[in-house]
Amino acid sequence: MHQLAELILTDPTAPTSTVEQRAQELVASSPLLTEEDLQTVLNMLEAIRRYELLPQAERQVERWLELPITDGILLQGKADLIEITPEQVRITDWKTGWIEYGPDATQQLDLYAAVLVRERPGVPIYVQLRFLRYGEKRGLVGRESTPEHQERALQWARRVADAIAAAHQMPWRVGFPARPGRACKTCSYAPQCLLLRAQELGVDDAGGLDLLRAVLEAVFAEPQDEEAAADAASWLLVLERAVEILRQWLRAYVERAGPVETGGLRLGLRFATGWEVHDWEVFLRGLKELDLNPRDYLRVNDNVKELAATAQGQELLRRCAEQVVRRPTWPGGMGMESDRPDMRYVVIDVETTGLDPERHRIIELAVVTVNGDTDASTEWSSLVRPLDGELDPQALAVNGITLEQLAEAPPEAEVVRRLAAMLYQQEGQTVLVAHHLPFDLGFVNAAFRRHGVPEWSGPFICTRSLAALVLPDLPSRRLADVAAALEVPMGTAHRALEDARVTARVLVLLLEQARR
Repeated sequence: MHQLAELILTDPTAPTSTVEQRAQELVASSPLLTEEDLQTVLNMLEAIRRYELLPQAERQVERWLELPITDGILLQGKADLIEITPEQVRITDWKTGWIEYGPDATQQLDLYAAVLVRERPGVPIYVQLRFLRYGEKRGLVGRESTPEHQERALQWARRVADAIAAAHQMPWRVGFPARPGRACKTCSYAPQCLLLRAQELGVDDAGGLDLLRAVLEAVFAEPQDEEAAADAASWLLVLERAVEILRQWLRAYVERAGPVETGGLRLGLRFATGWEVHDWEVFLRGLKELDLNPRDYLRVNDNVKELAATAQGQELLRRCAEQVVRRPTWPGGMGMESDRPDMRYVVIDVETTGLDPERHRIIELAVVTVNGDTDASTEWSSLVRPLDGELDPQALAVNGITLEQLAEAPPEAEVVRRLAAMLYQQEGQTVLVAHHLPFDLGFVNAAFRRHGVPEWSGPFICTRSLAALVLPDLPSRRLADVAAALEVPMGTAHRALEDARVTARVLVLLLEQARR
């Protein structure tokens, strides 16, 4: 993408056909991309073409920048686009992901600004992120980079450099301990990680399958203690990701050149038919009418195929699901779930001015944090002062919040940043929980976007959906009805903290029943 952006920005008169041809060549040469990805690439290029450049500006594309941060440490990086005029300097960084965030979420752009401010003292420097998957009215987040921003970024870089220098003086198991986690599942450097860790075992002279065999012989014995088990888990995550990358390469080759035969086996792609349920209430009610156990149809198995083979089953699936044709991935490794005592369930509940997270706003937010699956918890709640014109009198009537109370409440930005700190900055695995999660999370993520905070994309549990699995005979999954079924007393309805407390207690009881 950066090569194509450079082609467009260095020669804005380049014909569209030339750029598209180059895009096709790059996609075809990548082992991880297929023809299906080409249209996504072209859409992003169109977003770059529509980008409004500063008039009469000097443009520097993919410029290499260097910044000394401590003695002997030189920070290096490439800025995607720098536009320079006598009145201002603007630094733009292209982003191809879906999650939007602001410049404060990363120190990268302020470090670039710290280089340029030395070249052009006294000239304002602006930094911005352009998210290419979104249209012109969305996906552009920026601000001025002040001396305070730059100094904060430099202090952060110095702290990181000092920590890395100190860790280099320690054995790798201490200085850079393996930290298995979700990041391993998407890391692009798993093969390199495998090689580096193999060198620690003295098998760096091996290659290919010989290396893998040497690693397996050196590492994989049945773990006898916690340290050995943790080491095996870290290796497993790295190996799984390395295998996934190899699988992607093979898949891309097979899509281009056809099946591969090895050892009497034929690796190719086949189309598989499945069902995606879009109305679970209808689906579960229909299964009950057919006297079928819902638990048998909420796992990945062949039971749905058997259901679809009957006339009644076909009618049920047509009412609440759609048939899809997909290419399955080849069988992968086993998944690993954490059941550590430091797992944190962050239970939220919001009261709002309406139902649409893009037009309406949060007026009360409550958080109850449950440690592990016990009753031990902490809680916090706050009213939120909305902007003028965002209040719906009917919404206030439902939850009993008054205009006078809201007038003294903190602004949305303050409340949102406190919630983000609870979600992103505390140790341990965090799971977000709500009753009817799409509603609460929709409002929270909309507020995150407005204030430059990354949307929550981590683990989550909807207790409403969990209740459907654990209590399939319950006629209603409203919070009050689920709480009554579990003998959890309800407090004041339609106030965020009371609802969050009830949801937290419901979560603990549902998890206990699910284990049984």
